[in-house]
Amino acid sequence: MGKFAKILSEKRATFWIVSAWAILCVGIALVGVNTLRQLERQAADDAAANAERVARLLTANFERTADAIDGFMTNFATRFSPKWTRDELFEQIRGLNLPSAIIQLAVVDSDGRTFVSSVARDAERVDVSDRMHIRVHRENRVNGLYISVPILGRLSNIWTIQFTRAVRNTEGKLQAILVASYDLKDFSSFYGGLNIGSQESSH
Repeated sequence: MGKFAKILSEKRATFWIVSAWAILCVGIALVGVNTLRQLERQAADDAAANAERVARLLTANFERTADAIDGFMTNFATRFSPKWTRDELFEQIRGLNLPSAIIQLAVVDSDGRTFVSSVARDAERVDVSDRMHIRVHRENRVNGLYISVPILGRLSNIWTIQFTRAVRNTEGKLQAILVASYDLKDFSSFYGGLNIGSQESSH
C-alpha cells in the first residue's frame, strides 16, 4: 500500500511537472504572439507616421517651389511688352534666374502657339492650344497661376508639371501665356535626400 501511494505520488508529480511545462510553453507562445502583434502595430504606426511626415515635407517643398515660380512669372508679366521680337524675348527669359527644377520657360501667344522657349533661340513653334493649361487662360477661366497635372512635353519630351500665368493688357485682353515646365524628377531627388527613418523634432 505504501509502495502504491509512492507510485501514485510520483505520477501526480510528473503530471504537475508536465502540466506546468505545457502551461509555461503556451504562456511563452502567447507572450510571443502578443509581442509580435505589438511590434507589427508599432511598425505600422511608424510607417504611417513616416508616410505622413514625407507627405508634409514634399508638400512644403512643392509649395516653396510654386511660390518662387509664381513670383518670377508675376514680375516678368508686369514688364512684358508685346512689341518684343522673338530674339528680344528670348534674351529676356534667358536672363531670368530660374529655379533648377524648371527645365523650360516658354511664352505662348494668344493663339496657343509657342512663341519663344528658353530651350533654344529658334525652337520650333508648337501648337499647344489643346492643352488644358493653355485653354484655361485663352477661355479666361483662371485669374492667376494655374498648375497642370503631369504631362509629356511636346518640346522637351519630358514629364513635367506646367505652371502657367496669363499676360493681359489694361483692358484684360490676352497678350501671352507664360509657361514654366517643372521637372518631376525634382520630387524624386528631394525624396531621395530625406532621412525617412528619422523622427521629427518636437514642436
